Amino acid sequence: MISRKLIFIKVTLLLFFLRVLDLFITWRVTPDLEHEVNPLVRWFNAGWPAFITVQFLLFTAVSFCFAWYLWGRDWRVEKKGLGYLQFINQYYFKWKESSKEAHLKIFCFVLPVASIFVSIAAIIHNLLLVNKIETYVFFLYRFHRIAIPAAALGIVFLSAHLAFRIEFRRYNAQFN
Repeated sequence: MISRKLIFIKVTLLLFFLRVLDLFITWRVTPDLEHEVNPLVRWFNAGWPAFITVQFLLFTAVSFCFAWYLWGRDWRVEKKGLGYLQFINQYYFKWKESSKEAHLKIFCFVLPVASIFVSIAAIIHNLLLVNKIETYVFFLYRFHRIAIPAAALGIVFLSAHLAFRIEFRRYNAQFN
């Protein structure tokens, strides 16, 4: 089994690489941040210093969240032979006084995975802008109010499902 430290290093390096690549491509494509989708830039007209500072702070927060997910309180379910849905029910409601921590633990997994997906989407967005693909530009400015929140919700739901699958696999491994 891969150690938690190695998983943390790999995920953190992947996230860092993707964020730096996104910043570099953004700088090459739109040095004036004209086409940047980030709300900080779009709504508040923040420049490069604020944009880079916020990227660094978000990277740090996501890294700390993922570290808490890996090394935080251990959430083992002791009942044997549960199915997937029963496992999720037991995982969340075994500790009635601390279900907030169970939600926080899943959130601390969802946040880095969602950040990786968002970084990849931002890189693809910038590359499509570089090539000035007409259909994409039309779609982006025509349907961005629907597409961006829908994509964000989809990423969160897929990340949460992945988190539960990983926890369920860990649960099955403890009894084998």
